[in-house]
Amino acid sequence: MEFDFYKKYQTLSDAELMHICHNSSKYQPRAVEDARRVLEERNVDIAGYVADTSEVAPKKPSALVQKLGSIFEETAVPRDTWDFDKEGSLQEYAKAPTQVLRWHWVLLSVFTLMTIRNTYFTLQLLLSYIMYPDSIYNNYITLSFYVLWTALEIAIVCGLYKRRAWAWSLLVGYVVVNFGTRMLGLFDIFMDPYTNGIADYWQGESTLYLLGYIGVFILLIQPFMQVFYGVDDKRKKKTLLVSVAIFIGLRILLYLIKNFTI
Repeated sequence: MEFDFYKKYQTLSDAELMHICHNSSKYQPRAVEDARRVLEERNVDIAGYVADTSEVAPKKPSALVQKLGSIFEETAVPRDTWDFDKEGSLQEYAKAPTQVLRWHWVLLSVFTLMTIRNTYFTLQLLLSYIMYPDSIYNNYITLSFYVLWTALEIAIVCGLYKRRAWAWSLLVGYVVVNFGTRMLGLFDIFMDPYTNGIADYWQGESTLYLLGYIGVFILLIQPFMQVFYGVDDKRKKKTLLVSVAIFIGLRILLYLIKNFTI
């Protein structure tokens, strides 16, 4: 029994029938003939037919979704666009490897959480100073230091998100100063030894912070991270020198303040 192409093809769409007609070598002659017959009965111009291949337009994201997407677009999307330099020549940004983006997000996330914690602590100090201005535990010098330090951390978070070179420099300085301050705690052991000696110092947060500062510093000075944040060798050397100088200057300033207040 011969297959009835004509009956079958009456259930097909014009586009499906046109596909058969335009690819006649892939089908039996009888199938192509019946496809043409059905199209002629539908008054379809086979020669001039243009299939409607348009798809349903995707639903446009809501304003909130678009706004959230734009927030992360700058850091989540690797730089692979073109731009012109000051002389007008066309240049291409190097595409950031996926691994570098992951390190960036880890660094940004951890530092953001730490900044939120320190900001909360600073706000508590500020509130205590406002409510109990005459308390012996309130010291405007200490409060001012924490406020400035918190402002620095917030600036670093914003700069890291924007992938700015100055944020890289600030973070390196932040790590150097904090690491040096923690290491000076070792000196206090010899001046005023703990019950168990150095074992007391290496317990708790001290060890965690020291290891964290070392890890962040090693990560920041890696070439791929310097390229990611747009840091050249000149800025790297200058940042390290200035960071050490700031640490020494702060220690001298704190020493003078301590002796002056006493």
